[in-house]
Amino acid sequence: MRILIAEDDATSRLIVEALVRQLGHEAVTIEDGDEAWTAF
Repeated sequence: MRILIAEDDATSRLIVEALVRQLGHEAVTIEDGDEAWTAF
């Protein structure tokens, strides 16, 4: 499963990304909401 992570805080984004990958999913990380809508 591909999961979109939209988080502006770099540390939080890395933690969530690591957890998602650890669960066996693909993580797509985005820094802000505008980019998230484009990626979605």
